[in-house]
Amino acid sequence: MVIIRLCHFACRYGHARLLQTPVIRLLSASDRSTDSINSMAANIIAFALAIWSILSISVLIANNYIDSELTRDLLWYPILGLLMIAYNAGWWINHALSDFRSIFLQRVIFVVVSFSIILYSYITTNELLTQNIIISQIVAYLISNIISWLKIRKLRPTVSQVKIAEQKYFFNYGKYTAGSMMMGSLLRNADIFMIAAFLGQAQVAVYSAAQKMVEIFEVALRGLAAHSLPEFCKLKDSPKILLRQYRKKTSQLMLVFLVPSILMFIFSKEIIHLISGSSQYSDASIILKVFMVYVLFLIADRMTGVTLEAMGMARHNFTKMIALMVVNITGNFIALYYFRSLTGVAIVSIAATASGVVLGAFFLISHSGIAFRLKSVFPKLTMAGK
Repeated sequence: MVIIRLCHFACRYGHARLLQTPVIRLLSASDRSTDSINSMAANIIAFALAIWSILSISVLIANNYIDSELTRDLLWYPILGLLMIAYNAGWWINHALSDFRSIFLQRVIFVVVSFSIILYSYITTNELLTQNIIISQIVAYLISNIISWLKIRKLRPTVSQVKIAEQKYFFNYGKYTAGSMMMGSLLRNADIFMIAAFLGQAQVAVYSAAQKMVEIFEVALRGLAAHSLPEFCKLKDSPKILLRQYRKKTSQLMLVFLVPSILMFIFSKEIIHLISGSSQYSDASIILKVFMVYVLFLIADRMTGVTLEAMGMARHNFTKMIALMVVNITGNFIALYYFRSLTGVAIVSIAATASGVVLGAFFLISHSGIAFRLKSVFPKLTMAGK
């Protein structure tokens, strides 16, 4: 439903993008005491409530001057927005504490409760009413929030724990993490928009058939990268250990993804035929082969971004994403305008991601105090040179 999507969008880009990474970074690197958790919860709520108030007032003003079904539906935002703040606060605190079981329970409860209410209302009324869907969301948020907050030990945030310094930190740090996330969203859609503009919608369908398989890897990678963030944040004051852990985690993830990537590379034609149900998308099999190479670069890029965030280098991660976007768009233009090649667009994705990895690695090395020496990388070559 439009209203639900708008409320989630307002929450995501109103406060979630600004708060998520700085909250996890600060709390995971703290002593994780009850006082630290309560202080963090108080500052999260204060910051989010300020943005919620601005958006809620804007909704009320819009409803006064614009009489439409959309503005009337948006009157649900103040209620849903409050519940989303509590939901996100519990999620981020559990994430920083590496309590992923509680996060899983919180999400499962939300899905089960909302689905159950929607199913019951559909069975009794034989239609899906907007009001019933919104009520299902409200009840699901309430129940999942209560359980999530109860599982966080002795959570008692107070107004006195709100600090201006932390509010400024959330904004100053969060604006870069929000920018990086928005750049990531633009990157996922840039290829499709440019293909549609240069080659038409038919070619978009071919490209999307292969791109859908990459999303399977991306979903798993997002979860695994999120799992690594609290661990990396604890090591932010030990850059040598952190970089060692970054290399280890990146290598492990590449090994995990290597087997399914090889299988998809070998059976690309069969996979495309299976998901499309038609032989007209057989050209997408070549694109899928390229994407399976791209997946390995994507792992390195994602883990580089996580490490930059953990080291407090959100601005550098944002710079990396801008560079990646520039390379991607420029390469797409060349591939589509001069060569009119979908495979070229997929290859550009590899080149753009590789540039992000190189730039991110440069930032990590130059700001970690670790000297880069050719001898440490190619010992035999340098020995022979002597």
